[in-house]
Amino acid sequence: MITPEEAKKRFSEGKYVAGMEQQPDFVVSSKSDMNSGDNIFLTIDIEDLLNQKIKLKDYAVNNKLDSLYFILLISPTYDGKGVNWTEKKELKRKNKWLYLHIRINYEKFITANKQEALRMMAEEIIRGTDKFLRNEKDFDYERFHADLLELFLKEGILK
Repeated sequence: MITPEEAKKRFSEGKYVAGMEQQPDFVVSSKSDMNSGDNIFLTIDIEDLLNQKIKLKDYAVNNKLDSLYFILLISPTYDGKGVNWTEKKELKRKNKWLYLHIRINYEKFITANKQEALRMMAEEIIRGTDKFLRNEKDFDYERFHADLLELFLKEGILK
């Protein structure tokens, strides 16, 4: 086991210690149930695409944001039982992480093929950014929105 000081030293030298890895610019995750099937794993494809083609620092003003999380909420309509996941924006100032909780139509998602599921994720990510980032003062929303839309179109996810 190494000391916290040694871990910090290694981290500053670019030698990461488990749990100290640099966060990616974009994280795409979900809260879903088992009925989402294999479509839920497409979040990895969207996350990889975003991190390969777009850099968050190009849109975050004054270095106030290090990671943007898209948490896709894929669950049946709330029936009064269990957890009622709602769309929201949540900023972790200490870490400079912004979480956008975005709902996806559950009934359509669980029956969608791969291309339809990717399209649904892309459309809802764009809608979520419209809803939560449009008035964010430390974020170049207009440029991000245009680049995100162009990326999804170029990759054939949206038409």
